[in-house]
Amino acid sequence: MHADLSIKRLLARLETLEAEVAALRRENQQLRQDNQQLRDEIARLKKNSSNSSKPPSSDIVAPPKDPLSLPNIPSALFYKHFRLLSAMLFTATIEPFQPERTASQWA
Repeated sequence: MHADLSIKRLLARLETLEAEVAALRRENQQLRQDNQQLRDEIARLKKNSSNSSKPPSSDIVAPPKDPLSLPNIPSALFYKHFRLLSAMLFTATIEPFQPERTASQWA
């Protein structure tokens, strides 16, 4: 009786594992197809007039990056912080420095 229970549990476990393997095989096949499509797309994008039969006018040339340009942040966010900083700088009162002790007191 005990052996029958253990065999039934093992058979159920085997069915579960076989179903998981089948699902993983399907997923693996789909991932392989996606991977191949991406590799083909990369190869297509790497082609230009110097390594294919494409005319030079089809080459995409990106403009050089300006090293002094501002970081790519939304303009609304930039201006919000700019206004806040401006308000803090231009409305703050500047008080002269007054030390707690004079130079003669330190000696």
